[in-house]
Amino acid sequence: MTESFFGGRPYAIKPGILLAAAFAVTMVLAHPCSAALRENFSFASDDSVKYPISLSYPADGKSQVLRLDLGESSFGGYAVFDVSAVKSSPEKGSPILRVAYANHPDGLGEKGCFSRETSARYLGPTFDIPALPGNINRHEIYRICRTGRFVAPLIQGQERYVRLQLDTPGTEVTISSFKIENAKVFRDGKPEGSFECSDPRLDRLWQISVWTCQIAAFPNHDAWKCAGGRLLPRKLEAAAGEGWHRAAAPCDGTLRIEYEFDANPHFPQGRFYVLVGDRRTEVVQTSTNEVKTVSVPIRKDERFGLAVEKESWPVVWKMSIQGDDGVTRWQSRFDVADGLDEWDFPRTLPYVADGAKRDRLIWSGDLWWAERNIFYSFNPGNEPYMRGSVKMLGFNQTPAGYVHASPYAERAVPPVDGEYGPFPSDEFAAWFVPVLRDYYLYSGDAATTRALYPNVLKLMDYLAAHSAEDGTFVQRGETSKHACNLNLGDTSHRAYMDILLWKCCKDAATLAADFGDNAARVRFEKWAERLSAAIRSRFWIGKDGFFALSDKNRGFGFEANALALATRFATRDEALRIAPYLIHTGHGKFQALAARGLMEYGFTDRGLKAIAAHNWFKLLDPAWKGALTTTECMGLMRKGWGDESHPDTAIAGILSAGILGIVPTAPGYAKFEFCPHPCGGVTQASGKVPTPHGEITVAWRMEDGNLVAKFNVPKGGMATAVLPPCEEVTVNGKTTNALDAFGTGEYAIVAKKVKPAALIDPVTDDANGDEGGALRISASSSHEAPTGGWTIKNLTKPMNAPVAKGWSSKSHGSAKAEEWLMIDLGAVKSVEKLELWARDDRDSRNGIAGFPRAFVVEGMDNAGAWRVLKSYSNAVPPKPGESFVVDFYTVIGHPKVKSLRIRATELGTPAADEPDAWRLQFKRIAVATSGS
Repeated sequence: MTESFFGGRPYAIKPGILLAAAFAVTMVLAHPCSAALRENFSFASDDSVKYPISLSYPADGKSQVLRLDLGESSFGGYAVFDVSAVKSSPEKGSPILRVAYANHPDGLGEKGCFSRETSARYLGPTFDIPALPGNINRHEIYRICRTGRFVAPLIQGQERYVRLQLDTPGTEVTISSFKIENAKVFRDGKPEGSFECSDPRLDRLWQISVWTCQIAAFPNHDAWKCAGGRLLPRKLEAAAGEGWHRAAAPCDGTLRIEYEFDANPHFPQGRFYVLVGDRRTEVVQTSTNEVKTVSVPIRKDERFGLAVEKESWPVVWKMSIQGDDGVTRWQSRFDVADGLDEWDFPRTLPYVADGAKRDRLIWSGDLWWAERNIFYSFNPGNEPYMRGSVKMLGFNQTPAGYVHASPYAERAVPPVDGEYGPFPSDEFAAWFVPVLRDYYLYSGDAATTRALYPNVLKLMDYLAAHSAEDGTFVQRGETSKHACNLNLGDTSHRAYMDILLWKCCKDAATLAADFGDNAARVRFEKWAERLSAAIRSRFWIGKDGFFALSDKNRGFGFEANALALATRFATRDEALRIAPYLIHTGHGKFQALAARGLMEYGFTDRGLKAIAAHNWFKLLDPAWKGALTTTECMGLMRKGWGDESHPDTAIAGILSAGILGIVPTAPGYAKFEFCPHPCGGVTQASGKVPTPHGEITVAWRMEDGNLVAKFNVPKGGMATAVLPPCEEVTVNGKTTNALDAFGTGEYAIVAKKVKPAALIDPVTDDANGDEGGALRISASSSHEAPTGGWTIKNLTKPMNAPVAKGWSSKSHGSAKAEEWLMIDLGAVKSVEKLELWARDDRDSRNGIAGFPRAFVVEGMDNAGAWRVLKSYSNAVPPKPGESFVVDFYTVIGHPKVKSLRIRATELGTPAADEPDAWRLQFKRIAVATSGS
């Protein structure tokens, strides 16, 4: 067993897997690999790669396949491999090697787990993903016309699994090495913070969350990179694409460039330009991976360089200048770390991308979820990634004040009025204010925040210009995309947007006070007061105890109510009434928001239940074969466009703040609060919190009814302790009631005889937060058994309900029969997933009976029309006790429907007690929805 220290705590990792974040990563990081070389590419994790490896494709047989496991903590980068021998086909020519990538074995097909055709269409059908330097497909092809080194463009984020095969019959290739080079595509180094508690699963999730944030933090998005000793020049979006040498030619002579073009499956022709003085020489070549040379005359003191079009993908081996006497007077240095220092080309600031695999864009709203994870794991006083991110957002503001939701990191020209970016969203524009306020609160970076304060004022003016007299936001169609609707057109009054606007007012007022702008402070505070009254008047449903989704939909809005708690908009009484509803939503980002909000009010047990109710713990299941990162929406997708490393579903910040209990209350931790949160789920916790003033070390535990704690206040800081109700408090052995002025030093606190009620979850389950409980279900036919009550009412009963077997249709003489089951949701809702539990009582055959073999799931819209949402032609029944999950997520969000219909066209195995009776049968069903 190998041990690695990540976040200060040792834990076991599997042989053959390297947790890269725990070490200072060098320029080249070759993962230990597991591999299998089989025709059917079955995978054996205990096999190891022994190079060289020969891949062959017999002329009359099948291509062999090599599958590599790069490790559960793979981070993405540049594929670099060496070929030592090549056998071509007399008929087909040189071998074509196909390399595909996936983050889960289920997605490891010939083209990897997604392609351009399945890209983010919500950004526009012709939107060119700004992934370069990189390939937005998950596969590459190479014509192996030579031996030597091959270098790939930047692989889209993680690629735990790699699949290599030949496409050319009658050929063979010997690979002597395969590795992934870092080339500065993520933040390396060991986290400065740490977290441990009595539940080791939470410790592991803290570590996974931090690692996710590390690989989403890009040191730069520079146009040029070096990998494998080669130059990969690219043109960035909204930035110049030329690269010039900082020095001029040393002599008259010839500029020689050795290059190749990757055999890009979408762009069969490569192109670049050689720049010498004021002359521009075009180089065009079919993409074949052949190494060629272009020579251009050059005169002494002329500047020289390259210009590249997007997705041309040249790989430059070497550049040199030979004098007229044939002597080399200058040569490139692409194989050393500082080899690009002498070149001028577009460079960007460090920043935090929304996800490491997909679009490589900053997303303003998602930063608010992500940034606290970063601040609790790395010193916020020296945080270049968030500093670069807030600067980029401020730069991408129109004169009218609108801030782009997802700006290009390298953009060189500010947007003009009416240019709303690829995701036109007032909601995401508004998030700039809370993001900047949190950045200042944790970092204390007054210089950057003060420089961006005018951007806050301009944005608030923009939001005010589109607000009603009561302060609520009046949405326009042209900027109406939002987190729950990725399409334009939702102009309803939404509680979520107005609560966010209230948060903007509060944070803008705080920033105004910080920088002595009293007039602005008063204006924003008054706006917040008007908004608070209007939100409660418009949206609070007193009889039910929650905020309605919108003026058009008076049902429960999960996102809005989670935000009301996470921003502390709700009163404590309101929070107690809302909390029982925050059980589950399919969108993991908002499930994380709910957990954060619950912990803001000290509902720690309930916050942990919110985490447990979603997929975070599934990451720790040995059966999970994907990467150990928090994923987009925490859907744990196995293939498709979804992003397998998403920092907005990381929960390190929630755990450090909500359990460890360290929260800044003045910029840069000049003041902070120590509020430990013992509960039924966690009885001890310890860790480190980095701050601009130094490290805060915390440890607390429950012991014989007493809370025993230690913490320190770094130099220049001041702390307040907030403890659960108890009979007596001692600080460093002395009884005291003074807990609000801890200066620099170390403190041992004992809260003696903590009141038992303080450790009990104050949230009751009076509200019906079960999204499946109010479902109205009908069927094409129904079978009432003489005993056991096979009835539709059973489908939403608790699993352990006595005698409740489930529901069954009438019987048929064969499997080829149609039956349907319709679920009325009561209103139009975003349907996230459907879970089906199979009949598994003692009379079922092999533990399962009646589960359909072929069926479709359809959704009905407002007009009463059905459309197919999911289709299954050979469904595999779930195991007893497990559910069959129908996940409705697509890259444009979740479908909005009033009803669902399960329409079976081929019935499943009959029960053992009636082998000739074919029925549609389920034990239970559940639907996860959010309001429209």
